[in-house]
Amino acid sequence: MLVSCRHDTFPSIKDGDALRNDCIRLLEQFPQSEIPKAGWPRSVQALKPIRVTGRSNHIEILLHQEPGKFTGGYDVFADPQLSPSNQGVWVQKTAVKGVYIFKMPY
Repeated sequence: MLVSCRHDTFPSIKDGDALRNDCIRLLEQFPQSEIPKAGWPRSVQALKPIRVTGRSNHIEILLHQEPGKFTGGYDVFADPQLSPSNQGVWVQKTAVKGVYIFKMPY
């Protein structure tokens, strides 16, 4: 599914390796739960997220919600060989292995 949106909605990732390593630690500490803002490492804070959530095999960093339009952010996988489902979601690879942009209707 393709969702139209402006490309400047998501801040760029400054240090992909630091982000992935920080998200691996978050996933170990907060599996399957919302991560409190006080627990966000600098690499995540730099993206100015709305919410950060531990999922079964990745961290979801929500960066944008626009009612009636879309919601989106980054999915960061501990295992760079994994990728997100694209069912009902628009997914794009980034230059960082295991990190994807996601957008879906909201």
